[in-house]
Amino acid sequence: MVNHNSEHDRFGMADTGNVPRSPRSAVPAPHPQSGFCYRYIPFLVLLVTLFLSYQTWKNTRLLTQQELQLNFDHHTKAAYDNIIRRMAAYEQVLRGVQGFFEASRSVSKHEFAMYIATLRLEESYPGIQGIGFAPQLRHDRKAAHIAAMRAEGFHSYTLWPVGTRRQYAPVIYLEPTNERNRKVFGYDLLSESSRREALERARDNGTAALTAKLQLVQEGSRNPQPGCIMYLPVYRHGSAHRSIEQRRAELAGWVSAPFRMNDLMVGILGPQNDTLDIEIYDGNEISDKALLYDNDTARHTSGPAPRFQSRRSIEIGGRQWTMITSSMPGFEKTVHKRELTLVAVASIGGSLLLSLITWLLVSARSNALRAAYNARLTAHALQEAEKLAQIGHFDYDPRSDKTYWSEGLERIWGLEPGNHYRQFKEFLATVHPDDLQIILDSDADKSWHETNNEYRIIRADGEIRHIYSYGYRESAPDGTITRVFGINQDITERKRAEEAIIRSRDYYLQLLENFPSLIWRAGLDGKCDYFNRTWLAFTGRSMAQELGYGWAEGVHADDLPACLSTYYAAFESRRSFTMEYRLRHHDGSYHWIVDHGSPHLDAEGCFIGYIGSCYDINAQKNAELALKETHEQLEQRVAERTAALTEANQQLLESRTLLKNTQQQARLGSWSWDIASDRMTWSDELYAIFGWSRDLAAPGYHQHGMLFTPHSYACLAGR
Repeated sequence: MVNHNSEHDRFGMADTGNVPRSPRSAVPAPHPQSGFCYRYIPFLVLLVTLFLSYQTWKNTRLLTQQELQLNFDHHTKAAYDNIIRRMAAYEQVLRGVQGFFEASRSVSKHEFAMYIATLRLEESYPGIQGIGFAPQLRHDRKAAHIAAMRAEGFHSYTLWPVGTRRQYAPVIYLEPTNERNRKVFGYDLLSESSRREALERARDNGTAALTAKLQLVQEGSRNPQPGCIMYLPVYRHGSAHRSIEQRRAELAGWVSAPFRMNDLMVGILGPQNDTLDIEIYDGNEISDKALLYDNDTARHTSGPAPRFQSRRSIEIGGRQWTMITSSMPGFEKTVHKRELTLVAVASIGGSLLLSLITWLLVSARSNALRAAYNARLTAHALQEAEKLAQIGHFDYDPRSDKTYWSEGLERIWGLEPGNHYRQFKEFLATVHPDDLQIILDSDADKSWHETNNEYRIIRADGEIRHIYSYGYRESAPDGTITRVFGINQDITERKRAEEAIIRSRDYYLQLLENFPSLIWRAGLDGKCDYFNRTWLAFTGRSMAQELGYGWAEGVHADDLPACLSTYYAAFESRRSFTMEYRLRHHDGSYHWIVDHGSPHLDAEGCFIGYIGSCYDINAQKNAELALKETHEQLEQRVAERTAALTEANQQLLESRTLLKNTQQQARLGSWSWDIASDRMTWSDELYAIFGWSRDLAAPGYHQHGMLFTPHSYACLAGR
């Protein structure tokens, strides 16, 4: 409750004498009017009720018309906003392609096609026919350009329409590649005036430019649609283009987006319906020549004019469109004439019925009884509402220095109902001592007209309840307070729920504090606002040192750029991330850790930052490094051993070659004998000495000996 006027501005200081009545009960009873002929009352009631019925029907009809107008305005604005948003989105797509070209020194047809494919135009941007690129080409470069394009495999490529012009802008890229878009390949955009005007405007202004109404080259002769094209200039990589002269000198070409208007508007506004007719004209002229789009395919040239019509101008790419929205019969049928008829019948019937009832019940007594009943019904409804909402109201009259308490207010305080008037000191006695100053300060402040407070009370049964109080003052022109009233609401359950949430939050925070891994948390600005005890113990730093971006001071200098890049990229896209980096330990050494971060959401699922956990993987990293070092050492030893074997093998081959050459020069042959298998091995020279063919196998030892003379064999055997 709120208190005012120190001595007299109180909310309840009452004895029961001269008690002000509740505002709900202060309804004066009607007095019988003497000398009036009661028999005319029903006719008077009939006239009044018929007049009121007519006014009701008239107001209902007016409200229906107003509702229909609002509905029409809403749909018109929605269509207008959809066109603006969608065309801005298409311009943004072109800006992405423009940036793709200006950020690259050159873009191949394959790279362009891959980029456009990632945009998924047909799914994400319905109505756009494709994205194209046309370079600016001087006349002296025409032949070289055609030759280069044919060298790339486009053997029939040429610029068209045929003619000599100072500059050309041939379409060399247009994706997606389909039958309709292939027709545009090589078409010179500067050969046609509408396109040329938009191209030059885009070039000189450095902004998007939309053409006037035209027919796209892609269109065939069957059911052609009006079209338009949006262009954006592309300047050379790294060039400055602040002035018109610079933009003209550094122009590399244009990116473009052609639109078929019917397809475009169906994608923006949805399929045709019979409620609204939307017509879009190029410029301010309203004519068939300027008509870009008409969703009902029929102009309002005859018949009754539409009930509602709106005309709006749309500025897109430096080009003005005029959108005319008209209601159609389907929209105008939404006026519920049947409801108006029912209102009229019901009102007239009610008038007749009320007149009949008045005729039967006209009397001062019956009227008084009915008024009393209605008052009781209203009071009962108010009591039930206060009971359900746990609300009570008060009303203070400074003139009588009395405050009225409703039954709802008494129920909240746990008091016996019925004694609606209490003194302010009784109220103060129920306020919790820790919150008493809130009431006293509000009472002392005389400047407010509306105020609200929260405080606690102690009920008679000892239970503590939380109260929300809202009060309002009424004052006379001289500043004297004439009335103070307001409501009090029991918010104990809400406070208990809030306290439970706080306890739950503290519990989980305690869990994080003692968690064995390193825990961090960042807010919406990307700055860290919390580190758990494990983190601080690991780094040996204080919370104040780590907050914000202070934690980055502990990241190894070689790992910091990649660490921050990963963190910022994930934060921008609000996705989880995992990264490894080295973090300085409290002993001064750097430990490898793996950091897992995830978006942090509140209870309603709204993004409020990031939370992450880190694990020390230094031992694992050291083991990996040791294993890598051992592997490298083994590979080095194998390489050394292989080199040694290669060298020894080379020496052996050289020795064999030397021996063979020596034997040939000295007419010497060599042989060897494997005793176990009795196999002989002859050198090539020995085959030559004995005159044996090299195709024959060497003989056994005994046959070998028979080739010598008896004397020589005896010497051989003796040896």
